[in-house]
Amino acid sequence: MFKTLVVSKYKIISGNIGHFKIPPKIAKNVKIDGDFSNAKNWKVKVILGNNANDSKEIGTLDEVGYVGFEPKKGLLIPIARKDEHRTGHDLLWHYMDHGLIPKGEYDTIWILAGQNYAYNEKNAKEVYKRWLELGGPNLRVELGTKYMSFQDLVDGKAGVEHPRGTLASFGKELINHLEKLAVLYKKAVTGPRPPLKKLSDEISNLADFMESHFLSCPVNIKTEDLQKAASNILSGKKIDDAMKVIFGFDGVKNEIHKKLKFVDEYKGDPEDLKYRWAKEELDKFFGDSKAALDEFNRISSI
Repeated sequence: MFKTLVVSKYKIISGNIGHFKIPPKIAKNVKIDGDFSNAKNWKVKVILGNNANDSKEIGTLDEVGYVGFEPKKGLLIPIARKDEHRTGHDLLWHYMDHGLIPKGEYDTIWILAGQNYAYNEKNAKEVYKRWLELGGPNLRVELGTKYMSFQDLVDGKAGVEHPRGTLASFGKELINHLEKLAVLYKKAVTGPRPPLKKLSDEISNLADFMESHFLSCPVNIKTEDLQKAASNILSGKKIDDAMKVIFGFDGVKNEIHKKLKFVDEYKGDPEDLKYRWAKEELDKFFGDSKAALDEFNRISSI
């Protein structure tokens, strides 16, 4: 059995994390490394091998994609990427059928880049609450026509109309990244001591954010281009050239800004699909596309 003894706020001893426990009959399959904040680095044996997109063989260690939870019994089941068919529930049913885990109402969390879906809102709310309390990152979930963070769902914002004139949490986070970059970029090209390390780090932070939200972000920017820009700044390349991927004509900021302007200035048929899809996409991510446009206009003046 793999065991990891961790000195941290959330101690893991013999497969226990806070009030959650890995069922003993499958604990031998799991290699835990740190608490929920480091779950993306856990390893687990492939059992069914039902995901054709993963190259790992049955019986080998694979990275964790989903983590299954049964909040009433306090159980968690790390699920290998190779076993993630039907959001990992095929493996959970296999375990239950063979008496390896207790029968119960399990929910799964996708812990890597992408998003979660709250199929059972009540169960998901309890699972996400425990996940956050035990150090898990505040991931994204789609519920109906809205994107929200785990914390939003826990706080009871599901089914509540987003207040006009305000930004949703992830839209606000993206704008904060772009504002920090605009300020650092200005200092880098005008100040006597360019903050190159801070600028590079913030570009990497934006890349991580874009990767985590690639399914819902209003533009499709390759995160490797952002990471390359971060590296180029530290290696002495021209700052202006490196920053084109963010503030250039086809950069992150300008591509979103153009879409926001298109929606705001549109005067045609409101049922036109190009307009309607853009409006829905922007409102879903930012909460209010008009409020987001005001922020993007403000960033342009920095």
